[in-house]
Amino acid sequence: MQTGKIFIHHVLIGVLGVTVSSTANAHFFAESPQCKAPKKPLQFVTDMDKKEFDKKVDEYRGCLEGFVQRQNAAMEKHKNGADKAATIWKNYAENELGLKVIPADTTASKATESKAQPDPTKAEATPQKTTENKPAR
Repeated sequence: MQTGKIFIHHVLIGVLGVTVSSTANAHFFAESPQCKAPKKPLQFVTDMDKKEFDKKVDEYRGCLEGFVQRQNAAMEKHKNGADKAATIWKNYAENELGLKVIPADTTASKATESKAQPDPTKAEATPQKTTENKPAR
């Protein structure tokens, strides 16, 4: 009987890479907020100076909060894409290849029970049915 391991992590990176590059602009480098922090003066000469500084602080905070919201929205979009790719792979592996895909979290919990230290980014796929190719004589 043939036993094979397929590491979903590596396959998904390839599938997701093709999916993302063909459907969206991928972010290859982490973005940084383009917000400029106001410099607090040693003292405020007038009340108007204090109000102007407070306004700049509010604008700075708003800029950073907007950046965080945009990044969280993009992260959710990427997560949904990765989840979709994982589901596509699972369906293909199980339905077309006859493999049983074991999620990484299941593999990790079994390994923990046996005191092993698993790689949580990997999952196993074991054949449910196999065929032997015997050479004709």
